[in-house]
Amino acid sequence: LAIRKKLGSLAADALIEDRRAQLGRILQACLGLTAEARADRVEVAPQEKINWTLSAAMTAKLPVKWVATRLRTREVLGAAVELKPANRAEIKVDEVVPADVPLTQPYWLREAGAAGIFRVDEPRLIGTAENAPAFPIEFVFDIAGERLVLPVEWYGIEKTAKGERRRRVDVVSPVALSFPAEVVLFAPGASKDFAVEVTAVRFGAEGRLGVVWPPGWSATPTVQSFRLARAGEKTLVRFIVKAPTTAGGARITVFAEVNGTRYSNQRAEIRYDHIPPQLLQPPARARLVVADVAKRGTEVGYLAGAGDDTARALDQLGYRVRNLSGADLTVEKLRGLAAVVIGVRAFNERDDLAANLPGLFAWVASGGTVIAQYNRPNGLSAKELGPYPLSIQGSAPQLRVTDENAPVRILAADH
Repeated sequence: LAIRKKLGSLAADALIEDRRAQLGRILQACLGLTAEARADRVEVAPQEKINWTLSAAMTAKLPVKWVATRLRTREVLGAAVELKPANRAEIKVDEVVPADVPLTQPYWLREAGAAGIFRVDEPRLIGTAENAPAFPIEFVFDIAGERLVLPVEWYGIEKTAKGERRRRVDVVSPVALSFPAEVVLFAPGASKDFAVEVTAVRFGAEGRLGVVWPPGWSATPTVQSFRLARAGEKTLVRFIVKAPTTAGGARITVFAEVNGTRYSNQRAEIRYDHIPPQLLQPPARARLVVADVAKRGTEVGYLAGAGDDTARALDQLGYRVRNLSGADLTVEKLRGLAAVVIGVRAFNERDDLAANLPGLFAWVASGGTVIAQYNRPNGLSAKELGPYPLSIQGSAPQLRVTDENAPVRILAADH
């Protein structure tokens, strides 16, 4: 405490402030002083009322008073509370979350970046590992006449299959928006159904859904109402969209207006046992493409692999997609298909291909077309990957093409 008083008499300086902060942590450790702000939930939406418990305790036998707690919008704790060893003092507080509190989103993902680089408009944030707390709380203590201010981040208790765990409180949108397809393909001048899925995140929600359309695009209706009765309920809101007559692309932003506030975000959760839950709320944007695509045939067969968007892309091109099993790989069952597409890493993931490839190869011999996407050389389920000898065995890094600008020479250009 004596050292702290001497530091207080020195001129303001970044180094002095850093040492004061270090000394404050040493004082806190010596006193066994703890301060907590526990919320009654782990997620809260703007304009929602939240309740939390503020508490403080210490283990040392020294006169310490809890004199104030500063919240984001006000100060609470009217009278000082004298702390006693092994006796936790607490107060109950409730507050309405301001409408302008930013939604939880890593600061490096708030703005649209470029290829391989993030965009951060606030330089002071660059280099910090996490966002600052959405609701900064400061506990103020008096220790023998010295004021000690402890910043505290509020937390909630989340129930999991393995018990309970503490979690930072996230600020969430009352609704989350998503798209059945993030890229929608249009023929020039064509009209097409465009759907947006609206999910209630906190309790029920009602409002209006709209889209910011770029020049040359139009939609009916322009805005639609939605009403969701409870958390988790979903609804599809549809628009009939008319594309411009020239080829090109555009990005659109979808927004939901709830209680007078606009929200324009999707929602994705990352959950693993070895890390804290991560919540992402990226902007609700979709890509529209106008292209004059010529296609042959109407139906394509698909053998799913480890997971990709190929089937959805084929649907966007105007094909009916028939999901195939190994037992479907016969000349008779494949008749009428424009092509069969083998999914990414299907030979690594599926055990029904090897025994049924002769039927697929017989269909190729009769004029069928097969397109195989990539597989890894290790863990292949079949020795033969095509109707002619073909092998990808070996070290993957040695076989991989690493120069995207290398010239390609077709050995049999007319094949």
